Amino acid sequence: MAEENTKNKTEAKSSDQTKPLYTWAMADSVVRKKDSFYYFAVIVAGLVVMTILALQSIWSGAILAAVATFMFTSITQSKPKNIESALFEKGVVVEGKAYDFTSFKSFWIAVGEITKVKLQTNGMFAGQISMPIKDDEVEKVRALLSAHLPEEQLKGEDLTDTINRWLRF
Repeated sequence: MAEENTKNKTEAKSSDQTKPLYTWAMADSVVRKKDSFYYFAVIVAGLVVMTILALQSIWSGAILAAVATFMFTSITQSKPKNIESALFEKGVVVEGKAYDFTSFKSFWIAVGEITKVKLQTNGMFAGQISMPIKDDEVEKVRALLSAHLPEEQLKGEDLTDTINRWLRF
């Protein structure tokens, strides 16, 4: 009987550790309406660059400009991706991939068009894990993360986010 109680307590503890403290999902970008003039301008700019490069007999550059024009118009038609995130006692899960808190150096909240929680990874070639979040959830997530990681000073919008906003991606 005593063994059953111990077993039940152990199972309860392990199920608590697998239960997320907080979960959320949000789109990673804003949908921007693009009219036909936008696509016309992109294609004309691409054709101008291709023509200039072709007239100078820089064929690889002209081909690269054609591919870039095609890619640019294709990317602008893509829909935002919904990023699912969860905080656990020992780490985070972003888009189904689990990360332990020990693999991060710090976190910060990047405020811009879309507010994002950024986690700085450890290592020589350290990257960042980005989790878009609603403004009303920031304080709850900040409190949960602060228990495990140091918070860096508030940073503004990333350069890539700014460029994406300018180009209407």
